[in-house]
Amino acid sequence: MARNLSDCSGVTRRNFVQAGLLGAGGLGLADLMKLKAEASIPAKQQDTNVILFWLSGGPGHMETWDPKP
Repeated sequence: MARNLSDCSGVTRRNFVQAGLLGAGGLGLADLMKLKAEASIPAKQQDTNVILFWLSGGPGHMETWDPKP
């Protein structure tokens, strides 16, 4: 009983390789486009000032819901 190996309906080995290479190229293209988009965003300025509110005190460990010995 011979198996019918031509059930790919006209898809050749060349078509299969082309589709695989286009898919792999698309994966690399996504990274390239991401880098290009990130390069076009202006650099964010770093914060230079900080305001610190130091509030000493607070509830003790027995008044909270997390008592510690």
